[in-house]
Amino acid sequence: MDSVKILIKNNIRIIASNVTDVCQKAIEYQETLPFTSLILAKAISVFAPLSFILSAKEGKVTSFIKSDGAIKNLIVESKNDGSIRALIGNPNIETEKDDSDFENTPLILGIGNEGILRITRTSGTHTFGGEVKLVKSDLITDLAYYFEVSEQIFTAIRSTVKFENKNKIQRANSIIFQLLPNHQEDDIVWIENFIKNNDLETTNLQDYINKMEANLLSEKPIFWKCEFDRNKVISVLQDVVKKEKNDLFENDEKIEIECHFCKEKFYFSREEIS
Repeated sequence: MDSVKILIKNNIRIIASNVTDVCQKAIEYQETLPFTSLILAKAISVFAPLSFILSAKEGKVTSFIKSDGAIKNLIVESKNDGSIRALIGNPNIETEKDDSDFENTPLILGIGNEGILRITRTSGTHTFGGEVKLVKSDLITDLAYYFEVSEQIFTAIRSTVKFENKNKIQRANSIIFQLLPNHQEDDIVWIENFIKNNDLETTNLQDYINKMEANLLSEKPIFWKCEFDRNKVISVLQDVVKKEKNDLFENDEKIEIECHFCKEKFYFSREEIS
């Protein structure tokens, strides 16, 4: 089962995430090609834990990337209850390695050289967040830079996504190390040495965690869940009709709207909108 583990090692907070099942559902719903599956899964592994780092007891964190690359845009939305959903603007990015070594394709080839990472926190009626430029388009460096600039938190991140075949994810894991207030130089040295001497790419996640000899504070399940708010959509459609005085139905008795996350189609009758 997918989960996020929060651990403490001296003055270091460690967030270890297994998002394998969530990533598998995401690439199936988004109908991605192999390289796009890699980008989307990497993004989920890196951004999904943010609701447990940044949000209040109730709320969500939305990570949004807009770039000049072929992906166009990317969204990972995570809630404090553990629910995750994600989408990628262009699921059909082809590479010469789609049938073989696509796992090792640099993400920048799909994300592009220039763009922004915007992270928004929503709690109740309050929404706030920050935005930074993409610095490396590899997601882990970009998020670490966001924490440095917007939260003033030193952060180191490792992420791995492995495939059984081009349509099946074997594992998708990430580790986020963050220095806590009152940290010492020894804490920085420990992070640097641990990352240098332990490779998440070749190590089982639990074995990687065990090597830290850190204290487990909590473990929370995470799962894919797309919450299409029918009433909210009806309200938006009613506003469009009212403001633009536009007949959305023309000669039809119902209109179709597709959710960009799960691709499910929803139908609305003239009576619902009027």
